[in-house]
Amino acid sequence: MNSQELMLGDLIRFSSEPYNFEDALRGKPVRVEGLRDEDGAIKVYERDTYYWSEDEDDFEPIPLTAEILKKNGWQEDDGWLVLKNGTKWNVSIAFHEDGYDIEIFGQNPLTTQFLGHLNYLHELQHILTFMKIRKEIEI
Repeated sequence: MNSQELMLGDLIRFSSEPYNFEDALRGKPVRVEGLRDEDGAIKVYERDTYYWSEDEDDFEPIPLTAEILKKNGWQEDDGWLVLKNGTKWNVSIAFHEDGYDIEIFGQNPLTTQFLGHLNYLHELQHILTFMKIRKEIEI
């Protein structure tokens, strides 16, 4: 996983085949705690230990799933999963065979805006951050 694709606080996971970490960490979700530009290293925190890695193969993105969205307050509405965030904007996600499409919409149907196509949880975190929607995601 390339560190330039990430922001602090993103959820990723240890690779299912890590070379530098113990077996108990394989596939375990973690938050990005640090990023180093000079060598592309990613820093995560797990079980009272910080781990730095420069190897892109040590971490992998977490696929976005309907189960994760529902666990975090997204509700089904006419084929969409919708996050009603208490503002004039709502965020909607529709699943397709090759991933998810995301839209924002306002109280007026003419204010709908397509934002893009998502495959991974950290991509959703970036969009919510961009929209200034504070949403702590749990796995």
